[in-house]
Amino acid sequence: RELGVSGPAVSQQIKILEEFLGRKLFNRSRSGMALTDAGQAILPNLVEGFASLAKIGQLNPQRRVPGRIVISAAPSVAVTWLPGAVARLRHRFPNQPVDLRMDDDPVKFDYGGADLRIGYGELPYQNLLNVPLVQDFVLPLCAPGFAGFDRDDLVIHTDWGLSYASLPVWRDWAVLAGHAAPDPRTGLHAGAPSLAIGMAQAGLGLALSNALIASAALSAGGLISPFGPVVPMPAPYRLYYRDNRPHLLPLITALQDYARTDV
Repeated sequence: RELGVSGPAVSQQIKILEEFLGRKLFNRSRSGMALTDAGQAILPNLVEGFASLAKIGQLNPQRRVPGRIVISAAPSVAVTWLPGAVARLRHRFPNQPVDLRMDDDPVKFDYGGADLRIGYGELPYQNLLNVPLVQDFVLPLCAPGFAGFDRDDLVIHTDWGLSYASLPVWRDWAVLAGHAAPDPRTGLHAGAPSLAIGMAQAGLGLALSNALIASAALSAGGLISPFGPVVPMPAPYRLYYRDNRPHLLPLITALQDYARTDV
């Protein structure tokens, strides 16, 4: 009962073990079971072996803890917006433990994998349900007091990653603003939107990045958006999950509320 396994299943496993060892391990009677001499002799080795397996299992940082919900997100979301969102989840659902993971796609949703995946756009999870998290946009960002708006060498250009070619860059912003686009051969380059935000917050330049992952820094006053316009992102961030997880729906709704409020 403590193992969550039925009596017949335990008996079957004992029988398999006895056949493998070639020894009878238990004497069976109406009053129960007792170890044979062979069972007594083998028991310390079995205990040591199971203890070693347990230690090996503890070395796996991705192993699931029963009852906990695992939320996986792309790196830029995981290190910026998600921790604050989960803090609000814990306040709203105090009895629901949540674990966070930072992963690149694709992620696993089977045993030991994610329950919820936050990613941008349509991702290759054909057997999963998905709903929009939020429709985001990009906007100019800099530290308070930054004064290098007329210098192309202080413009931060964001590399959105190898998988993305349609996300807005300074050239797209310039078209909407009616300005000449800054020369990408000058200026600074960031290998991820979260890195561009960090560089802007450190006073290194003027970045163009999205509102969701900049929202915490904007709220805290570490960043400002000195001027417009904003440029809509072509697709929304989405939440992916398996259809046999109805207990996730309240958390999904809460995350959507938080994301829309922050953006």
